[in-house]
Amino acid sequence: MNKIINYLRLLRFSFCRFLSAGRIQASWKNYFSAGTVQVDSQGRLQMGKDNVLDQGADWEVKGRLTLGNRNYFNRQVKIVCFDTVTIGDDCLIAADVHIYDHDHRFDDLSRPIRLQGYVTRPIKIGNNVWIGAKATVLKGVTIHDGAVIAANSVVTKDVPANAIVGGNPARVIKVRGSQK
Repeated sequence: MNKIINYLRLLRFSFCRFLSAGRIQASWKNYFSAGTVQVDSQGRLQMGKDNVLDQGADWEVKGRLTLGNRNYFNRQVKIVCFDTVTIGDDCLIAADVHIYDHDHRFDDLSRPIRLQGYVTRPIKIGNNVWIGAKATVLKGVTIHDGAVIAANSVVTKDVPANAIVGGNPARVIKVRGSQK
């Protein structure tokens, strides 16, 4: 049964890649379950191999989204990329994680916020990172290799290598491999 499901996921990926007219550039082996991956005419999605997008993926790519190899995106992961989002290799992204590389502008009090545009800054997620369920990663953040983001955290600042962070805003709780 698992082989059939993986085959169907591979077919879905191949179909999406074919329809993207070159906006999705990827190795052959990636797996998409049911969900939405929209790549704007100016956007690019570049993928390594063996990435899995589970059910309910909701991705909007207007900038450049780059994925390494062997990443797993659990159910309902939302990525909105207006500028640049880079995710390394071997990352685990748990259910309901949100990743946004932009915020609304709101400085002009004479205009509605929805008409003021966006402020963008790149997000970089290193290798072997685990982002727990319902966490949110905001613009301008770098999460270094081996970091763990606790469930329900809001990441607003850079995360050091091998750090375990949690809270709103996320703060270092512990460092992986340390005796404390």
